[in-house]
Amino acid sequence: MGLRIACDLDGTLADMESALQREAERLYGPDVSLRGVKVPAVAEPADDGDALGDPARVTSAPPTTSSGPEKPGLTSRQMRRLWNHVLKLEDFWQSLSEIEPGSVARLAGLASKHGWEVLFLTQRPASSGRTAQLQSQRWLHAHGFELPSVYVMTGSRGRVADALALDVVIDDRPENCLDV
Repeated sequence: MGLRIACDLDGTLADMESALQREAERLYGPDVSLRGVKVPAVAEPADDGDALGDPARVTSAPPTTSSGPEKPGLTSRQMRRLWNHVLKLEDFWQSLSEIEPGSVARLAGLASKHGWEVLFLTQRPASSGRTAQLQSQRWLHAHGFELPSVYVMTGSRGRVADALALDVVIDDRPENCLDV
């Protein structure tokens, strides 16, 4: 029997950060950066009780190469506004690029060659258009993974891994890896 593998999508295969950066620039101009920002797994609803001009900033790591002054990060209020905007975009999850072009097709090829069972796990919130599950399946198929199994989840990856007797879980977030 081959391995039973679960693979996260955003930050692992799908380039959500670049899509969010593009939308942040549309909302706030070119002088804002999401580089190094920890993107929340699930968008928080807007809180109208926030004070305007909230000084709290979402922290970002300094750039690895400096070609000028560092762009400012987003406030928590701006981040919520960004997420509210993104989730109104028709089929947003289907519009993402691969982090590494061809990686989805390579994973599909390896799974076929070695008899792996692959399940894609994601915590994507609902966006306008198709369900997050269907958008994710279409995205994976378009990038070379025929008939992908996608589970849109909330909660613990560790509990899912245990319940499904998974051998391997691939994820970009250390806290999710520790949970497994």
